[in-house]
Amino acid sequence: MASLWELAVLLILILANGYLSMAEFALVAASPFRLESMALGESRGARAARDALALKHDPNRFLSAIQVGITLVGIFTGAYAAASFAPLLVPFFSSIPVISGYAESISFVLVLVLVTYGALVLGEVAPKRIGIHNPEKIALMVARPITILTRITSPVVFILSRSTDGVLWLLRIRERPGPRVTEEEIRILVREGTQEGVLEREEQEMVEGVFNLGDRKVYSVMTPRPDVAAIDLADPLEQNLRTIESNRHSRYPVYRETLDNVLGVIWIGDIRVAEIRGKEPDFRSIMREVQFIPENATVLRALETFKQTGAALAIVLDEYGSVAGILTPHDLMEAIVGEFTIQGSPGERMVVKREDGSFLVDGLYPIEEVQELLETGPLPDLENFHTLAGFVMLQLGRIPVTGDHFDWGRWRFEVVDMDRRRVDKVLLSPLAAQGKEDPPPGMENNRIP
Repeated sequence: MASLWELAVLLILILANGYLSMAEFALVAASPFRLESMALGESRGARAARDALALKHDPNRFLSAIQVGITLVGIFTGAYAAASFAPLLVPFFSSIPVISGYAESISFVLVLVLVTYGALVLGEVAPKRIGIHNPEKIALMVARPITILTRITSPVVFILSRSTDGVLWLLRIRERPGPRVTEEEIRILVREGTQEGVLEREEQEMVEGVFNLGDRKVYSVMTPRPDVAAIDLADPLEQNLRTIESNRHSRYPVYRETLDNVLGVIWIGDIRVAEIRGKEPDFRSIMREVQFIPENATVLRALETFKQTGAALAIVLDEYGSVAGILTPHDLMEAIVGEFTIQGSPGERMVVKREDGSFLVDGLYPIEEVQELLETGPLPDLENFHTLAGFVMLQLGRIPVTGDHFDWGRWRFEVVDMDRRRVDKVLLSPLAAQGKEDPPPGMENNRIP
């Protein structure tokens, strides 16, 4: 029988292999940002974090050192096991006449198979899973020993590194500089945090809303021209006061005769001050300077404009200099946190989800948000329209009438209400709920009889 000492040596070799494997995966998987936060200070843990960061910044060095250690331990483990345990099995297999001539070979192979199995479980798979599950904690534990190992094996590591660089050069593989972290990686981390309960669903939606701001244009979040409530200086005072009373906004653009001739902005508070003093409001005297923003500007640029100027309302202009709509900080807030209605305001919700999974959507709903709502792929010809109504009209090729519908992807788009020539409400229904298979991306236009 093998002595306990021989078994102990074999177990130590297998565990040494496991330690190196665990260290390798932990250092690779450890987050540099978490290690940087741990590296602050002069505590023992902070010094270990700095050692781990130094290794991560030069992965070629520590990976080569660990690979040298794993290779040497593996070779020594196999040789030691074969020399120590294979002879013990030879008498047993020699006693079997059929295989007695191959007793040494069979003993050698059997010992290697058993040792390999134990090395895979205790020296590879289990340690690697441990390293992945607790990367930062284990990286701190192994940083100092692995640093010492890299110094001991530095001559061999140097040769391996240069040889590896030569192979990569021959294969025309070059390291491309890139960001340490991408926006998509942050999105994935936020989603995982929500699934794990670290973040609330609302927090995830807000973070994703902030990221979406960089890709969105002003026209996708503005109040479009048909919905703009404004004051015309050419109208009687009573008519303008009725406009203010019926809309209940805090600020109104002021123009003369045509909305393209915007002169300024009035604040409802200034009107109230005049009324308190017993005077009729003079819109010309209380009018304030107006801010203009091009419709193709990014939402982030508009946000910066509001911060710099202190404006609470901006006029959005199209490429021809005509008024396309208005923009307020409230619109930017809704782009981040989603649509909400202030109590007492006359506005309606732009999206209503129904029990059957369909959505009743306002025709002026931004097309980018329609894509997010339906979780569909990019819609065609996005440069030709900005709203759901524009998409419907483009697909139908004409001014719709109530009842027109078409299918796109997994959804049916049905016009359920028209405001004269404007698409007012569209019903988006999943085709699966109607017992239909998903059609390929395309459009089937049908008119409901």
